[in-house]
Amino acid sequence: MASKSTGIFGSLTGHYREELAYYQRYHTHPTNWHIHTVCVPLEWFSWLVLVSYLGPGAQWPVAVSVGIYHCLAIWPHRITLAAASALAQVIMAFCADELRVNYAGMYHAWWVALLIHALSWAGQVLLGHYWIEQNSPGIANKLTLNSVVLSVPLAWDTSKAIHRD
Repeated sequence: MASKSTGIFGSLTGHYREELAYYQRYHTHPTNWHIHTVCVPLEWFSWLVLVSYLGPGAQWPVAVSVGIYHCLAIWPHRITLAAASALAQVIMAFCADELRVNYAGMYHAWWVALLIHALSWAGQVLLGHYWIEQNSPGIANKLTLNSVVLSVPLAWDTSKAIHRD
């Protein structure tokens, strides 16, 4: 159920709480939470590396926009989480550029990103969901743009959301 607050901020925070409640239904085991805490940001980082191939600095508008969105959606209730999540976007954008330009090289960074993405996905789905939780990932039933964009703070948020069916 959406927040009763009015305006765009109330709507965003209401949507965040709904996504968090849904996310927490599929992530009940502490070990699976820890796996997702590490793997979800790595998965997001791999996307930023691929976006960086669109042109020099192409990942920055994506990372900054997503960081601002995290602050708007989370800020009133979880100030530290919102700030950490926005800062993580900036750090990941910087690291994506560093990987592509200085470390793996222009022609090899996408392989590194693909490997990071595959290993992160395997850790979350095969290890976290199928083996530990013995359930399907929540995205198998409901994948929204909001759940993708908010994936990092959702993985890091240890607060108890209100579970509503």
